[in-house]
Amino acid sequence: MDVRKNVLMILTLVMLAACPASLLAQNANASISGAVTDQSGAVIPGAQVTLTYVVAGTTTRVTTGSDGLYSFPNVPAGDYELRCSAKGFETFVQRGITLHLNQTVRIPIQLKLGASNQTIEVAANASPLNFQNAVVKQGIAKQQIEQLPLMVAGAQRSAANFISIMPGVNGGATGATAYARFNGGQEDADEAILDGVSMMEGLLSQSGTVAIQADFPISPEAVGEISVLTSNYDPQYGATNSAVTIASTKAGTDQFHGGGYEYLRNTSLNARQF
Repeated sequence: MDVRKNVLMILTLVMLAACPASLLAQNANASISGAVTDQSGAVIPGAQVTLTYVVAGTTTRVTTGSDGLYSFPNVPAGDYELRCSAKGFETFVQRGITLHLNQTVRIPIQLKLGASNQTIEVAANASPLNFQNAVVKQGIAKQQIEQLPLMVAGAQRSAANFISIMPGVNGGATGATAYARFNGGQEDADEAILDGVSMMEGLLSQSGTVAIQADFPISPEAVGEISVLTSNYDPQYGATNSAVTIASTKAGTDQFHGGGYEYLRNTSLNARQF
């Protein structure tokens, strides 16, 4: 019996080792970090920093260390509110923060002396400039996906067609997005990722725009944002030597919508009357 268990364990380890790295989930989320200081520039340890995901109402809290730094890694793209409080200081609130796919932003927080029940509100977005790393990326926001017309000729509708409007993207002789080349790179040399999963077509081992546009078309109504990494991206994207196309599905909310919800609500109200 022990021999069988050992053989089974060895076979399992061999199968896991044989799985290609491209099948592993990849992180395409954003991150936000910064330092909490007072008006003199001295760091404030022990400050409570809260990040609220506006569309869902979820919150994440961290406490600054002795260096006064805070960090929220691996957060979904979307709109956020940042709040910071510390004993002896006024509460800091910044609204209107929009994070995009693969975006790394730094937001410094400066607290002023005062009562904690006093609040300083800042309405400003995070800087679109990337000061944290050398990654070169382009993006198509959800407003563009929703408002721009989508031209389709003899194929299914796919939000990947919007990639063709980006600078440096060439559809070749056919002009088809499925055969796009990025910044002079080779055809079929890119990779496509949806919600952190590489879109690999198993039979022909195709990835990239040919997979996300033709093999696995993604409806524009289901896509929240599309991002394309063209240079200096992380080693986790090891299945490409050209570009990485990253798409995310729309985030859910904490509100009920649709005719079914209204029907149940009206039925409940009518039942209470009898």
